[in-house]
Amino acid sequence: MKLIRANIVDCRLFLTGISLLVCITIHYDCTIRSLHAGMTDQDRKGAHNSCEELRDRIQNSLKSGVREDVAKAAELSLQIPFDGSRCGGVHYSVVAHLISHGIFPERYSDFIIKTLYSIVHSSMDYRTTTCLHYIAGDGHITDEEWNAGLHVVKSAKGISLPVYLKYVFINNERHTHEVIMRRIAEIVTLAGNRKIGDTRAVPAEDVIFSLITGLENERTMEFSNTLHVLEKYRDMIPDSEEYNQKTALVFHSAINRLMDADANRKVQIRIVNDVVAFLRNRSKSENPAHMLVELAYSIDRKIRHTRDPFYEALLDKINLLADWFCFSLQSTNFMNRLKRREDYIKKYGIRCP
Repeated sequence: MKLIRANIVDCRLFLTGISLLVCITIHYDCTIRSLHAGMTDQDRKGAHNSCEELRDRIQNSLKSGVREDVAKAAELSLQIPFDGSRCGGVHYSVVAHLISHGIFPERYSDFIIKTLYSIVHSSMDYRTTTCLHYIAGDGHITDEEWNAGLHVVKSAKGISLPVYLKYVFINNERHTHEVIMRRIAEIVTLAGNRKIGDTRAVPAEDVIFSLITGLENERTMEFSNTLHVLEKYRDMIPDSEEYNQKTALVFHSAINRLMDADANRKVQIRIVNDVVAFLRNRSKSENPAHMLVELAYSIDRKIRHTRDPFYEALLDKINLLADWFCFSLQSTNFMNRLKRREDYIKKYGIRCP
């Protein structure tokens, strides 16, 4: 028993300090040594053969490509823990085949949830994204799956966080507005309490931007949840060039996708109001200024083409940020940008000092 404990401790120590590939190798070795400690040579050989034989049966069923065989393979694989052992690696194939066939057996789903709860250092564990991919595979995250996903989110490093949040917030159109708002608030509360991160907490502002990335739905161009985060939690975003630039990029992405002729006008009004509210009391720099003038240009083009009073009203709101337009004359080093900005300011009578 002492040998087993020592191996596990050694493995955990190594996992915190070296590359992922070496960590995985050590994790395999630690797991295998721990499982085999105290066994006779004959016991080890028998366990190994049994595991290998079962893994081969599972792989053969998966290769057939028949749905019934894939479901059978998933059921068989429940006899093998999804751990660092060689046999445990069969679950990567099982998950891939289940998702591709649109099969999500209840017993296997329970197995994946339990596996998520067993993960300690999520960013250092290949199983994390595989398990999250599975629970997101049917396009709906149940409360049980959400809680399991939240477990690995809490131990994630900042670089992994956007990926994990994109999985747990996938296909938001299949969840009620109340569920999405509750889950967003839960993430932000954890961030504010410094409960997200592995060896040290991920800064709340970085969690906010990871959340924004996770909420963006490229397939449906859905930005309402992203805008909700920016509206409700913008006071958590530092007034610095780095974070103002990040916010400007988010707005710029939304503007490019939603300011076309077919976009919902309520959403267009919302974007303009959010941009004005965000920039009003922010320190000035070129990237947010560039985002603002590009938004103004896009609406100006619509006015020229449509003569629509709706867009004229939108542009009036944007032009209230006169100090930003004046700043934009000083912040660019490109003569073509400067000339265009000067023409716009002159056209709309914006007065600069």
